[in-house]
Amino acid sequence: MRKKTIFIIAGSVLGLLLLIILGGFYFSGKIKDRIGKAVQDYEEIDVDLFQQNIHVKRVQMEQGQGTLSAAEVSVLGISYWKYLTEGSLVMDQIVVRSPEIIINRKKEKQQDSGKAFKKEILIRDFQATDGTFRLQNKDSTGNAIFFSFPELKLSQIKIDSASRGNMLPFKYESYSLKSDSLAVSMNPQHFIAAEEFSVQNGKTSISNFRIIPYYERDEFDRQIPYEKDRIALTVNQITLDTLDFNFKNDTLHLYDPLLNVTGADLDIYRNKLLPDDERTKTLFSQKIRNSPVKFDFEKIQVNNSKIRYEEKLNETGPPVKVFFTGIEGSVQDLQNINLNTEDFPRTTVDASALFMGETSLTLDWSFNVSNPNEKFLISGEFGTVPGELLNPMLKPSLGMEAEGKLQSVYFTFTGNEEMATGDVRVSYDRFKINIMKDQGRKENKLLSALANLFVDNDGLSEQRTHSVEFTRDKTKSFWNYVWKGLKKGVIDALGQL
Repeated sequence: MRKKTIFIIAGSVLGLLLLIILGGFYFSGKIKDRIGKAVQDYEEIDVDLFQQNIHVKRVQMEQGQGTLSAAEVSVLGISYWKYLTEGSLVMDQIVVRSPEIIINRKKEKQQDSGKAFKKEILIRDFQATDGTFRLQNKDSTGNAIFFSFPELKLSQIKIDSASRGNMLPFKYESYSLKSDSLAVSMNPQHFIAAEEFSVQNGKTSISNFRIIPYYERDEFDRQIPYEKDRIALTVNQITLDTLDFNFKNDTLHLYDPLLNVTGADLDIYRNKLLPDDERTKTLFSQKIRNSPVKFDFEKIQVNNSKIRYEEKLNETGPPVKVFFTGIEGSVQDLQNINLNTEDFPRTTVDASALFMGETSLTLDWSFNVSNPNEKFLISGEFGTVPGELLNPMLKPSLGMEAEGKLQSVYFTFTGNEEMATGDVRVSYDRFKINIMKDQGRKENKLLSALANLFVDNDGLSEQRTHSVEFTRDKTKSFWNYVWKGLKKGVIDALGQL
């Protein structure tokens, strides 16, 4: 009886082992067949049923506009029971080594057949190392976006019928990404680059962010049909507190409570000898409202930054230069989401800087993105401005030279896309205007004497306020609009005709 029992047990165990082995061969074949159909091309598939692991070497697959290749893909800890009983795939970990992802926009976008993910897929941990991503342009072989990432991690990835139709076809619990190279095509004249960036569950850090022109100034001018800004920007550090993003109706939405920009250096150059760009320029409120990306940034803080603006006005002389250093400022409530809410907040900008490296400047500016009338309010104040500080601008642009000093200039304007009104208050000390002739090389004494009849210099200082009304040239920028009112107000306040 005992022997019989032992034989029965032994036979059952052997039968079970045989069943497992035969089932293993069957299941292994099914897995290899399904993986082979999914990845399209591979060098080798190793299925370890007892360890519940799959290793695929030299993988290459194509789906729609995208292709993926990798040195190796390892799927670890597969739950066969879930697959056999429920048809769902549950995996402890997927590790991808040296992936290369390419999205080619030159290809036609293929419709999803709907057969890919009938059942739920759960991946508890996903890791990719030493990878690259490319988004290729439609009209060239160049990259619209390229970045390399030494590390990408996601946890609790879930793919089901609800997520499959989304722009991002899966849900996840947490993520982290480290990149050591980023390049993004901005337009035919500029591209964006970053030396290093990392993001972990929204906390983002970007080092050495840059906007780089493809061409030097002379070549840049030959490449454009009309006058246009050549922009060169470097930023030491950009941080975002808790960046959150999602897609709604294929539109990217960004949310962040605090964005910090430290050590920005912006250089803008424009050749005014080129033909004018006669297209209408929209104000900032409209640009933000109509942006294809939707965003809600509670606060943007800018620290220790500078701006240089140069205009080429003639073929022989140097460009006219205006610059601001020591810029500190903040932008509150920069957003274009939920525009129809009754309490939609105004966007406010507060900034301070040194004008031409030595004159204090403060600026307050606000507008309502949700208001299609494009109304804005802007005010500012310059500290003491010596005449010689203005001359590099006045000589080539207005044919004037200043002596003495403007002790302060205050302005406040309110307006919309059509016109603006406001006041300019000027305090000055022994201020004198010299009208130049012969392309700014000599003083026209007669015109200078007539001009200075309108500036009262009997006392040590004078203060004058003038109300202004001015219309906008819609082919010019917002800052040209403000400069137009400021120039008119200062000249009128000083009594110049």
